[in-house]
Amino acid sequence: MHAKAVSSPDLFTLSHRSPTMPLPLEAGVPPIIDSHALLQGQRSIAIAHGEQRYILRLTRSGKLILTK
Repeated sequence: MHAKAVSSPDLFTLSHRSPTMPLPLEAGVPPIIDSHALLQGQRSIAIAHGEQRYILRLTRSGKLILTK
């Protein structure tokens, strides 16, 4: 999913987006998705990328680790 390049998000976009929807940003700037929105209260999640599966894990010290 790619964020559409805009100069600034309008108020409708900011008030009607879901927690996992990244805010629209300027071209060339990667979207920001909050890790809590991805993990949804879990300590780890599986991420499918093509034929591969990755595990995103939250450590006890609050760091994120992505493994294949």
